[in-house]
Amino acid sequence: MRPAYLLCLLMTLLSLGKGVHAQAYPCSGAGPGETVVGESPAGNGVGSVPLCQRVDRGSVAPQLPPPKWESRWGAVAIDVPSGSLGTATNLSSKRQAVKAALTDCQSKHGSTTCKIDLSYSNQCAAMVVGGKIYNVNPGATMDEAIQTGMNMCRTAASDCHVYYSACSSAQRIQ
Repeated sequence: MRPAYLLCLLMTLLSLGKGVHAQAYPCSGAGPGETVVGESPAGNGVGSVPLCQRVDRGSVAPQLPPPKWESRWGAVAIDVPSGSLGTATNLSSKRQAVKAALTDCQSKHGSTTCKIDLSYSNQCAAMVVGGKIYNVNPGATMDEAIQTGMNMCRTAASDCHVYYSACSSAQRIQ
């Protein structure tokens, strides 16, 4: 009797295994959360029917929105006759940067003829002087702005040096 009992138990387990494996069901194509796992012959003997299975995608963390950045502005104002330099960095608009640089320039040596030489956004700026010349240049990095200024200066003077440099980098707001 023991062999019959084991055989019955084995058949029950095999049928349960098929039941667990048979999670696929007839479908017309994979829908949300489903995937096609095979085909089954159609009940009428013609063609086949796709078999679908639910796919647990797990708990995937939602993607965060991309960061938001706000531009920052800088400006350089110069009054050549008096030698005054006015600067502004990290302001939220070009208008603010220009106004601040002009105000800074005019506050020095009683300067009255200050003019904007450069306004820039999300960049760096460098003023290089040598002999009786100067130049103000923007650059993606401070090194780039300085290198451009030094190269320009060295074509006309030998005593070139950086007089001013600064960056106004975009600020992450979210």
